[in-house]
Amino acid sequence: MTSFIYSIPNLVYMHKLGVFPLDSYFYASILSSSIHNEWAWRYSSTLGTGTINYSPTACFETFSFPQEQSPEVGASLEQIGEKYYIHRQQLMLKMQLGLTKTYNQFHNKQLAVIPDGLPENEIEKKYGKETLNLWRHLSRTANACSVSEAVAGIFELRRLHKAMDETVLKAYGWTDINLAHDFYEVEYLPENDRIRYTISPAARREILKRLLELNHKIHAREIATENQTESASKPRKSKKQKGSASQPLTF
Repeated sequence: MTSFIYSIPNLVYMHKLGVFPLDSYFYASILSSSIHNEWAWRYSSTLGTGTINYSPTACFETFSFPQEQSPEVGASLEQIGEKYYIHRQQLMLKMQLGLTKTYNQFHNKQLAVIPDGLPENEIEKKYGKETLNLWRHLSRTANACSVSEAVAGIFELRRLHKAMDETVLKAYGWTDINLAHDFYEVEYLPENDRIRYTISPAARREILKRLLELNHKIHAREIATENQTESASKPRKSKKQKGSASQPLTF
């Protein structure tokens, strides 16, 4: 998942980190959505281990944002983006976890509330290694929340992400696409780490197709506008008096 956070003042960022100076949760919604995530994975390179090497030139500059939406949809994007960002921030603080480990739990299909007194080997056997990792971390970290609070927070993060994706899709006017959020194998990830909570393969293919069509449409419109502007700025001789320098130029 490609994650976007607001920049923090007085920090020096490494050269591989892309910072987009956008001051609206409207854009945070779109750039954090599964819609942009699929475009980014399709047109970025990877770092050998299946980690995305996000390219602003290949992914951001070519990405087609929604062209027209009602003020209500725009306000909804702003609202859901803010809710998602604030909830994620508060959850990370409660769990005392960073972004990567938080999303490891976001994509953990076996995540569940663990009964009190269950031995570690039983936790891993029944709920998986990632759930055990979370249980160990929370039980050994001062000021961290309980496992039940963390699980509830992750479930809410999934719900907000689903709502954000649906709102972004509405902004494009593509409400006929069934996103069908669930756990799926994502083929462009390493074989041992392909399960993700995301949109269905069919939805991913259709969204990529429509984003590419929109990209071509916008590009064609921009070229037509440039040609029209260039043509209008060039002086032309009068059709009635070709070659006559004494006649006024027509524009």
